[in-house]
Amino acid sequence: MSIAPRLLAATAASAVLFTASPALAASWGTITAYDGGVAQGHAYGNFYNNNRTVAQSTSHFMDARPGGDKVRVETDFWWFGPDATCGDHTTACWWHDTSKQSQESNTGQWEYHTVARALRAGDSKARGAIDICEIQSWSNDPCSKHAVVSFAY
Repeated sequence: MSIAPRLLAATAASAVLFTASPALAASWGTITAYDGGVAQGHAYGNFYNNNRTVAQSTSHFMDARPGGDKVRVETDFWWFGPDATCGDHTTACWWHDTSKQSQESNTGQWEYHTVARALRAGDSKARGAIDICEIQSWSNDPCSKHAVVSFAY
C-alpha cells in the first residue's frame, strides 16, 4: 500500500478542531519519523470521541526500513478544564494526562493499534498529540512532528 496519497493529506503540524458526535473521527494525517533525512517510519490515523465515553486514537504504522530499529506510535492525551497545573483547581487550561504507546514493529507491513482514555467529567475538550518514533538504543529516538487533533465534548 502506497503512502503517497496520505502524504498529501493535512500536515502533521496542523491542528484540527471539531465537535464530535459518537464515533465521529478526525484524521490526524500522515506523519513520518526521519533520521539524518532518511524516513524511518510512517503513520496515519484518527483521534475521536468514541460513543461519548472515551477519547480514542487509532493508528496504522510501518517501519520504512524493515529489519532495523523498531518504530512505535505514541499518543499524548490532554484535557481542557480546571486542574492544579493551571495554577489552581478552578482555572481551565490544557493539561497533560498520560502517554500511551503502540507495540513496537520493524516490519514493512502496516500494523494497527488503538489506545483510549475515558473522557474526564468536569473537562470540556480532549486533545491527542500523536507521533511516530524510531527506537534507538544509544541515542535519542528520532520522532516525527506531533499531529495534534482536538474535540469538544
